[in-house]
Amino acid sequence: MADPKEVFAVYDCEDIELYRFIKPLHIQYSPVPDNWSSLGGTPESIVTPTTHIGGQDQILWYRKLYDPDTAGFLEVPQILLHDDDGITCYTCSHFESEFNNQTPLFDESSNTFVYKKQTFTKNCAVMLTPNSFNLTFRKKKGKTRNVEAKDPNLYPEYWNKKKKKSKLEVSDPFDIGIIEDMYVDQDKKVMVQVRCMYRPENIGYDWEEIVKQDINKVYWTESKVSLSAENIEGLCHVELRSNITEKEPFLWSQKGLFKFYYEEAFNIESNQLEPLNEEAKNYAQPSDSNQDLPALERPLNMLDVFSGCGGLSIGLEQSGVAKCRWAIEWDADAAQAFKTNHSEDCKVVVDDVNKVLREIIDQGNGDDERANSRKEKQLPKKGEVDLMCGGPPCQGFSVMNTFHEGDKARFKNSLIATYLSFCDYFRPSYFILENVKNFAQFNGGRILILCMRALVMMGYQCQFGVLQAGNFGVAQNRKRAILLAAAPNCPLPHFPAIMNVFEQMPLTINVDDKSFDVNSNHWRNNSAPYRNMTARDAISDLADTNKGGQKVLCDDPVTWLQRTIRWCHKKQDYISQVSHHEEKGTSEIVMARIACIPKTLGADWRDLPNKCIDPQNSA
Repeated sequence: MADPKEVFAVYDCEDIELYRFIKPLHIQYSPVPDNWSSLGGTPESIVTPTTHIGGQDQILWYRKLYDPDTAGFLEVPQILLHDDDGITCYTCSHFESEFNNQTPLFDESSNTFVYKKQTFTKNCAVMLTPNSFNLTFRKKKGKTRNVEAKDPNLYPEYWNKKKKKSKLEVSDPFDIGIIEDMYVDQDKKVMVQVRCMYRPENIGYDWEEIVKQDINKVYWTESKVSLSAENIEGLCHVELRSNITEKEPFLWSQKGLFKFYYEEAFNIESNQLEPLNEEAKNYAQPSDSNQDLPALERPLNMLDVFSGCGGLSIGLEQSGVAKCRWAIEWDADAAQAFKTNHSEDCKVVVDDVNKVLREIIDQGNGDDERANSRKEKQLPKKGEVDLMCGGPPCQGFSVMNTFHEGDKARFKNSLIATYLSFCDYFRPSYFILENVKNFAQFNGGRILILCMRALVMMGYQCQFGVLQAGNFGVAQNRKRAILLAAAPNCPLPHFPAIMNVFEQMPLTINVDDKSFDVNSNHWRNNSAPYRNMTARDAISDLADTNKGGQKVLCDDPVTWLQRTIRWCHKKQDYISQVSHHEEKGTSEIVMARIACIPKTLGADWRDLPNKCIDPQNSA
C-alpha cells in the first residue's frame, strides 16, 4: 500500500561506519502543489512525485515528518529543510530542547523558573502530582471487586471475574497549590514552597456531600509544604468566588482550562470551615496566568456525514469550533432528530451517501441533470467545507458483533472508503473520523493503516488515538478511536489532555507490534485536574419514571454535572423538565434476576447464581 519511492523525515540521527554505505541517493523534498485544495476528484489528485521520477532508482522523495511516538504524519519543519550547514544537527537540537523542557531551570535574576514550556513565578497557582500534600482525607469513588472463592456450579460465570483485575483503580486528581516561594537547594534542585488548597474530597465530607460541590471548588488553608518543582504538572488559575461575574461558576470555568475557585477557608487544626482572612480575600495571581480559550474569527463550516441525530456535530458546535451547515443521513427518523437538534439553516440530506457522492462528483464534472439534483438538495460546493466530521457505521468493527464476516458487515465497513472519498473531493481544512476502539485494531490495524495512507497520499497531516469519554466528564465507560487530519497549510490539532480521572482501562492501540497511547503524552500517574463523574452525579436529580411519556418535573440540580447539563443559555436558567424519561417494560423473570445481584461495589451479572427461582416469590 506504500509508495516505494516515498520516505519520511524523522526525529532521529545516528553515527554510522563508512563501510555500511552502499551507494548515494538523492532524496528530494516535494511539497503539495499550490492548487492542492482544488485537485480533489480530478485525475491529478492521484499524481505523486513517483509518477515523474519513473524508474530512477537513486531518487526518492519525502513530504511529511513521521513521529514514531504518536504515529502522526506532520508537516516538515522549515528548520529541518535548511539543516545543511554541516555543523548543527536539528534532530539533536530537538531532543536537547525536549530534555530541557522536562527539567526545571531556575532564573535567579527574575526569581522564576521554566518547566514544561511554562514560566512559574511567585503567586502562581499550580497543579501537582497526587499525594504531594500529607492530607488526612482523600475520598474517591471507585469500583472494588472483592473476588472470593465460590462454588463454580452455583456461580458458573464468576470465574470471569477472577481472571480480570480485582480492582479498577481510580487515581486521585491533582493537588492544587499556590507558589509562595522558590529556591535552589544544596543538591541544585529547584524547590517550591506551596500553599495547599484543599478539595471537597479532602475536608471530611461523605460522598453524598462531595458530589454536591463543584468539581473545581477548592478551600484556602494555612498549610504550606516545600517540595521539588518536578512535582508540578502545570499551571492553573485560582480565583476568589466574589471576583467571578458569571451567574454560575461553571459558566466561568467553561471559558478556559484548569480554572478553580474558592469562597471559604478550611482550618486543618479544627477540621472546620471558616470565613476567609484578608490575605485570602486579597490574593491575586499574575495577570498572564488566566488560560481562557482563544476566540475564533468565525466558526468552521462543517459537513456531518453519517450524521445520525447529530451528537458529534452538536459537541463541535457547543465548543464554538464549528457550525454545522450540511448533514447527510440515510435513516429518516435519525435525520428528523438531527433537524430538531440543529438550527434551521443546516441543510439535511436524507439519502444514501454513495448516491450523494456520485451526484456531487457528476455535478462538478458538468453534468446538468446532476447539478439540478444537487441544487435541490443544497449540497455544498468545493471550497465551502472547512471541517468534515463523521462516524461511519461501526457494526462491522464492534466487538459486540459476532458476524464480522457477513456481507452486511463488509458493506458497512466499505463506507469508510466512501467517507474518505468525500474528504478527497472537498479537501476540507480539517477532517475527523470517529469509530469504536476496535476500528483501530480490526484485522491487525490494516483498516486504520489504509485510512492514514489514503489521507497522507491526499496531502493531509494525520494522527490517531483512543479517547475515553469518562476522562472528559462523562459518567460512562465509552472508548472511541479518533482519526484527525489537517490540510498542509493548517496546524494539526493535538489530542486533548484528559480532564477527569477515571478507571484505569487500557487505551493503547497495537499496530505492527508497537503500542500507541496518546493519553500518555500528557499527565503522569494516570491523574487529571478533576475527579471522576459517577451515576449519582449524572442522574440523582431525576424524578420517578413517567410511564405516560410526557414531560416530568425534575428536582433542582444538585451536582456540578447536573448544573452543566440542565443550564439553558437562552433562558439563562436551569431546565426544570425532562422529556422521554420513561420506564422500559421489564418482565417478572428479568426483575427477579436483577434482584439476585448483590448491592455491593463491583457486582454485576457474573454474580448471578445458577438456580431456579419463582418470580412471584423472589422478593
